[in-house]
Amino acid sequence: MEEIEQKSADEPGRIGQPHSKTIRNFAIVGCALVVLILGGTWAVNYFTVNTKLQHVLSTDPRNRVCKANAHFGGWVNPRTLVFDVTGITGDATRLDIFRAFLEFAEAMKDRHFTKVVLAARGTSKFTLDGNYFQELGREYSTQNPMYTVRTFPPHLAAMDGTKPFSEYDGGLFAVLQKEMEQFTDFSDQWYLKDLQAGSPSLASDASGAATFDPCESVRESDPHCGWKPHWEDSGTSVSAIDGVKTEFLSIESTEPDGIDFGNLHYADLRICFENGKLCGGKHVGVGVTVHGMLASAGYDSEYSTAVRLKFDDDKPISQMWGISDSHDTLFPYGKEGQFLSQLTQHNKLVLEFSYYEKAARTVTFDLAGLTEKMKLDNLELSSVKESKGGAEVNTTRSEGSAANVGPGPTTQPQIHTDPDEAGPKPTAQARTDTRCPQIETGTFVLSPGPAGHFWEFCTNGERKVCFSQETTEFCFK
Repeated sequence: MEEIEQKSADEPGRIGQPHSKTIRNFAIVGCALVVLILGGTWAVNYFTVNTKLQHVLSTDPRNRVCKANAHFGGWVNPRTLVFDVTGITGDATRLDIFRAFLEFAEAMKDRHFTKVVLAARGTSKFTLDGNYFQELGREYSTQNPMYTVRTFPPHLAAMDGTKPFSEYDGGLFAVLQKEMEQFTDFSDQWYLKDLQAGSPSLASDASGAATFDPCESVRESDPHCGWKPHWEDSGTSVSAIDGVKTEFLSIESTEPDGIDFGNLHYADLRICFENGKLCGGKHVGVGVTVHGMLASAGYDSEYSTAVRLKFDDDKPISQMWGISDSHDTLFPYGKEGQFLSQLTQHNKLVLEFSYYEKAARTVTFDLAGLTEKMKLDNLELSSVKESKGGAEVNTTRSEGSAANVGPGPTTQPQIHTDPDEAGPKPTAQARTDTRCPQIETGTFVLSPGPAGHFWEFCTNGERKVCFSQETTEFCFK
């Protein structure tokens, strides 16, 4: 009887052992299925989209500065494509990252997605319509890349569906500048801020000294990417002939004055000093050099051009400025000293001028720091003598005349001084013609020789400057 009871007690143990093994087998099979599913999902993503991205990043040496992965939305939605930037090296630029994205779009041009997500380190930042992504890929080999850079941001949507970037209207150069600034902002929001937060130094490698320069590739098309207004000093050069010391102070405009083959260029406001004083004679003392042929005031006024200018929030002023022999520098002829004085008293100059047979355009100069720079370099600010035709002229401006203005070049453009007519001294009525502001009189000294006189007058609304010395007299238009 005891033996029977003992067997009965043992029977549940025998029945329980196979049950426990079954549970373990199910668990192993389940884990294997999970691994297979995850592995299969990764494999599908890798061989379908990510392998093409890695090929793009590895075959073009310029793209090796970018580390990124591509996968389906949530790894399982084949209608959504995710482009995830996971790292950049120290010598990467914004254009490098964007070029890698465009080359990936080209590699995927035969596949259509409903939506493309731009992410950084796993965090989704923007979405892009799949049709536009496919268009980018198909046009990559023929489209101007700078056009794509400028027009890309407005196609993006934030993750909440809003449109963070705008399309701009207006003048060509103002729009170009805003579009480039918008592309920079887009790149920062997409990946740069996150990656910098994770690695502030963004070193390219353990031994590399390079730091991240997002404007490196952009500067060829826009030299002002990352630029801040500042006065540049050429340093002092000494003539081996007569020992004259020449020095230039210059600053570029904040807006471009033109574009050539997709590259922006900027006007240059330059001030010339000889032995610490404003240049005179046949050299422009203060002038603005631009990238093109300036429009003259007319057939009989080849070396003058109409301008409008404004200091800070003052009212605009219309003036007639001189043109250098090279026709690419304009300056306030005979008013350069007064103009320099105004430059030191204001923070901003807006100048409107015209290229030959083109519409007027404006450039702006940030004048801050000029006075301090001149004092630091021991350059004289006061007692500046005006220059007319190579003679030194001490000018006195008539009461109620408008403000005087003028700019200057880098390579000392030559002032055209050939007299085109002689004539009698103007009548009192001509001297007060209201169509010509800033009527002036004064004296000048030619060395050696006696003193002479100069005056300005108007005939039919045209301003002229005349000089006389003993029996010699001539006038300039």
